[in-house]
Amino acid sequence: METRNYPPPHGVALPLPYHLVTQFPDPSWIENIAVRPNGDLLLTQLSFGPGTHLFSIPNPSGPSPAVTTVHTFPTVATLFGITEAAPDLFVLVGGNASTPGAFYAWTVDFRHAGGGASASPAITEIAHLTDAVVPNGVTSIPAHGRDEVGVVLVADSLAGLVWRVDAASGAYDVAVRVPELAPPVGAGASAVGVNGLKWHRGYLYWTNSALVGVYRVRVGRDGMVGEGAMVEKIAAIDAGFLDDFAVDEDGVVWVVTNSDNRLLAVRVGDGESVVVRGGVADRAVLGGTAAAFGRGRSDGKVLYVTTCGGFRERANGGRNDTEGAKVVAVNTAGFKF
Repeated sequence: METRNYPPPHGVALPLPYHLVTQFPDPSWIENIAVRPNGDLLLTQLSFGPGTHLFSIPNPSGPSPAVTTVHTFPTVATLFGITEAAPDLFVLVGGNASTPGAFYAWTVDFRHAGGGASASPAITEIAHLTDAVVPNGVTSIPAHGRDEVGVVLVADSLAGLVWRVDAASGAYDVAVRVPELAPPVGAGASAVGVNGLKWHRGYLYWTNSALVGVYRVRVGRDGMVGEGAMVEKIAAIDAGFLDDFAVDEDGVVWVVTNSDNRLLAVRVGDGESVVVRGGVADRAVLGGTAAAFGRGRSDGKVLYVTTCGGFRERANGGRNDTEGAKVVAVNTAGFKF
């Protein structure tokens, strides 16, 4: 009988290859990530006290990427989600969870900042989110005009809803409120519902951390649920927690599980998921928090994953085994799902 060499089920052997881009001192927590049009990474920080930073990694696919500080927020403890609302204009949210009503949204405008690692964007507070409980993931719906600012949507993890923020006026209102955004009834006051949030080709996608599921619903350009649109449960994941995610050009959802230390690829349609990196003995994405694909010719298939460095007493099979937060580059080239 003729012997044939068949390709792996997913096109390439798993786990997917990766390399370290940068690592921060321990303890540290990088919460979210966005990619500028020039390919630079923007990283938000969860601080362990007042004073938190927005970081940048210029040319992350280069031979020696370095971290720079874009801006310091001296009275803010946590920066959560960040999204590009217009070319090189970003919106991020953050604040102080210990103080009710102390959350804000800012624009980070690189459009007139010039290039290079020393680019200094204009930082402007655009909204005081007094009604938000814990604003977390952020996404935007592209505007029709290139210079127009798109609709900005913000996940509220404890309120179990999605806010719509007007980046021009600072006004905000509820855009989406469905049961699948909320933590389960009786889960406790600190249970995290909607976490990661992404708009992709007419759909609003999200992870629900407590329900350990991935969902989507069709939304209009105004950020509101389309008439007659129903929430779809894309997948239920066998994990203890789901954090943020990215959606690739083929519609595959790449989600990190944070305390479970795994990166999974999820197929829309049948809900099949596969662990592509991480696990109890694999520290590649220890405490993964967010993910975003590169935007350059050399890293368009590279998924940049941020981490919090793991959880004490939960990391690596229950041992106190943590590390500094890091950014890793996972090569997804050749992966088929």
